[in-house]
Parts: sequence; structure tokens; C-alpha cells
Amino acid sequence: VENLSGEQSFTIITNDHQPIDSIYSQEFSIRVNDAPSIIEYMGLSEIDEDESFTIDLLNFTIEDGDNSIGELSLMISEGENYSFLNKTITPAANYFGSIQIPIIVSDSIQIDETIISVEVLPVNDLPFLVVPIPDQEATQEEAFNYSVQPATFTDVENGDLSNLSATLADGSVLPTWLTFAASIFRYANRW
Repeated sequence: VENLSGEQSFTIITNDHQPIDSIYSQEFSIRVNDAPSIIEYMGLSEIDEDESFTIDLLNFTIEDGDNSIGELSLMISEGENYSFLNKTITPAANYFGSIQIPIIVSDSIQIDETIISVEVLPVNDLPFLVVPIPDQEATQEEAFNYSVQPATFTDVENGDLSNLSATLADGSVLPTWLTFAASIFRYANRW
């Protein structure tokens, strides 16, 4: 009988083909454990690159006929392109794309498993300096040129540094006597 549980009474009759039959009655306690069943994941479906997120039982619709949500436990399994600590999942640094996260829900006797998919969206990381630019000296009244080597900076997304621009250290625009040719990474001046 499906989902049978609780106190049940059974009567057992033994018959040895004698005029008096033996009747024995016994009460049994029957508890059938229904496994939890993960119906739906309702948590995040996407996050930005380099962000972490937390998963808990409240992110799921779970059916279990004999256990409340508070009696269940959630476990995260290892996978590719992420790490986890407790219930917090962190995608690999600078990773973007889909991560598949194996999830186990347990009632301490039986389990149900699923895999959730979370899309990690790319963000534009700033280029960063790889090779420091040494201080330069210029002579007054003489033209000065300095070419920034392409390997000076890198960009983790695609290495494309064709959109470089230059400002003064405080963020203000270059003075008119100093120019920056982004297409060839060259500073030039005329005093």
C-alpha cells in the first residue's frame, strides 16, 4: 500500500487441521520512509563573473511525505569551474559560461539528486600593467617620442588593447603639447 505508515493491527490465524484453531493478534508499527523529491530549483539562474552566491533548501521545491524542510539537508558536490565553502559557491576567477552544480537533498535515510545550471555572465575587467613603464627624461625644445610596448598591458577577456587612451595621473586630459597615438601606443610632445 502506497505511503502506508502508523499503527496497524493484524490478526494471524493458524490452522493445524484440529478442531481448535489458534488465533494470534499483534499490533505492528510500520514506518515507511519516503525519499525526498526535488521538484524545482528556484534560485539564481545567472550571476556576474567573479561573484559568489549561496544555495540553501529554500531555493528548491521539495516534496517529502514524511519530513519537513527543516528535517532535510542539502549537500553540494564538486564540479568544474567553481569552488564552494559550506553553501556558498564561487565561480573560478575570470570564468564566464555555464556551471553545472550537482545537488543532493537527504532525509538522512534516502536522497534525491539534481544538477542545477547557473550562467556566469562576463564583465569587462580593466586591463592591467604587466611590465612597468620606466621613468623617461626629455630635453627641452627637442621632440620626444616613447612607444609603449604591446606586452606592457594585458586584458584577461581577450588581450585586445586596441582601445587604449591616456590621461594625466590625476585623470585629467593630456595638455595640448603632449599627444598619445593609441593605434601605435606612442606618446609625442613638442615644447
